Amino acid sequence: MDNKALSGLSVVELGGFIPAPYCTKLMADLGASVVKIEPPGSGDPARKYGPFPDDIPNIEKSLLFAYLNTNKKSVTLDVKNTTGKKILMELIRDADILVESNSPKSMQELGLDYESLSSENKGLIVTSITPFGQNGPYRDYKANDLVSFHIGGIGYPTPGDVDDPDTNPPLKAPGHQADIMAGATGASGSMSALFAREMTGTGQHVDVSEQEALVRAIGMAVVQTINRNETPSRIAGVGRPIATRKPLMTKDGYFTAQFFMDHFWEALKNVMGHPEWMDQELFAESQLRMENLDAILLLVEEWSKDYTKAEIYQILQVENHIPCLPVNTMEDIFNHPHYIERETFQETSHPDIGKFKSPGPPYRWSETPWEIVSAAPRLGQHNKEIFCDKLGYSLGDLTKMYQVGII
Repeated sequence: MDNKALSGLSVVELGGFIPAPYCTKLMADLGASVVKIEPPGSGDPARKYGPFPDDIPNIEKSLLFAYLNTNKKSVTLDVKNTTGKKILMELIRDADILVESNSPKSMQELGLDYESLSSENKGLIVTSITPFGQNGPYRDYKANDLVSFHIGGIGYPTPGDVDDPDTNPPLKAPGHQADIMAGATGASGSMSALFAREMTGTGQHVDVSEQEALVRAIGMAVVQTINRNETPSRIAGVGRPIATRKPLMTKDGYFTAQFFMDHFWEALKNVMGHPEWMDQELFAESQLRMENLDAILLLVEEWSKDYTKAEIYQILQVENHIPCLPVNTMEDIFNHPHYIERETFQETSHPDIGKFKSPGPPYRWSETPWEIVSAAPRLGQHNKEIFCDKLGYSLGDLTKMYQVGII
């Protein structure tokens, strides 16, 4: 991988499940050398999460783990043990970046806080990805993707305006959006710190709060609330709506469209045959249309229900250049010609799983392309390579450390 964007970059990962592994995956798939440290015996918690082939649990066959850990090397190491910590420090002395997702308190208790690590390697960049960051009253609180999604403000407006909030509580979107967002934020922060090191010669601590990563994802709502003193309501028809656009029904599904701006509104009038209601004073200006969103959606939906998703897309987007796209199901995404042409889903071959497909990179490079060179590692697969070949320990040392649970 010598011709990759991050060739020559040395990364140590001391974290599990999704945020830290996704962060380092983005680096490893661009050529960085990533050594993944896993607890002896159990390994990364993601190894115990499915889906598994044929629904048979196996720590070497988790598709989640296989997706998140391509191009990495796995070693097992008990960093709470004195010898284990000594070995970790040996790895860190030669590393460019350490990515970790442990609580600030636990890192301090282990003597692995940033100040201690920096004293061993002045150029080290330590990227800490935690639910609430390194300071503040919540810093040592536990959280997961569900908690972060809601406390970060994303859950409140999901699924949009509702008639009865008591029977329609906030929902969490599927998947692990909070964890992935935190991992991506950690990767971008790490790269920025890497550029800064080129100028200063020293590393720094990159503090990523999963909660704050999500708060920034709803930036416009935050700006509105702070600067206009307007708290969006999730009750339909009450106050400023928290969701400005809702999916609309067709014969066979839903679509989304943006037609509040004047030129899109005029185009929609032409498409719908200039119905009288569209010329009412209530809808004369963009701001008025936003304020009377519910009425507009009901009236447009009466028209759209006579068409299929494909027909609506053709009429609005293709023929009249109104921003409009269907709401895709998972099956729609996998079979969509746009995703197929861009090779959004990549096939990977794993020695224990076989071939499977997973999302490719979230970006493209013209000169230093992303590539899966090696499948996700088996637990401790690279113990000999890293501990013996790189750090100089003997096979006898490895045997002794294995016997007492250090590796």
